[in-house]
Amino acid sequence: VSTEYLRVTTAGKLSPLEISSAHMVATKEGRMVPASTIRIGDELQTGTAGNTAIVKNIRVVTRQGAYAPFTASGKIIVNDILASNYIAYEESEYLSIGTEVQTPFTYQWIAHTFNSFHRLVMLLGKSGIISEKNNEIYTPSGVSHWVDMPHRAFSWVLQQNSVVASVLIFTSLLFFVSVSILEKVLLFVLNNNSFFLFMIAIGGAIVLKLNTSFRKKIHGGNN
Repeated sequence: VSTEYLRVTTAGKLSPLEISSAHMVATKEGRMVPASTIRIGDELQTGTAGNTAIVKNIRVVTRQGAYAPFTASGKIIVNDILASNYIAYEESEYLSIGTEVQTPFTYQWIAHTFNSFHRLVMLLGKSGIISEKNNEIYTPSGVSHWVDMPHRAFSWVLQQNSVVASVLIFTSLLFFVSVSILEKVLLFVLNNNSFFLFMIAIGGAIVLKLNTSFRKKIHGGNN
């Protein structure tokens, strides 16, 4: 399948970045913006913290196939340029619902929050809590169902009127924010087993101490 990409050339010795117009890249200020909004002279973040690369040229090229890897952080370094795993559904950093509602939510934050359910399932599978079998299923074109189905659903929601779209989006966000919090808690637990064992031991000691004191009081009262 032939696909059009933006070939972004920067100053210095970095190889050009080829990226779809909807995928996001990191600016000097740390914002994730659609590649379609990048202009000559803009500064992009590189893979080295604090370093930037100045855009010197942008042109459209046609390539065969597409690659869209997903990382736990929602970010990826391509040819030493920091980019996003995700796309923007408008030529904007922020989500707009119709022409009436301008939200404070960036597409980077929304996409990463929505993808928390996928990451949580993968995390539970790797931890042995659930089976990893068939966690990843792909469409005939090679797109993961974890990506394809939400993409189709979100595209459909954005086509609805502002009231319907707002209700659906904000309701979904409440759910996925909760899932994201659960993901972070589980990650903390899995990465800090010794800490939790220590806390459980301390908690057990406190409960035992309180129970002993309570029994002594009861025993003293009976005497």
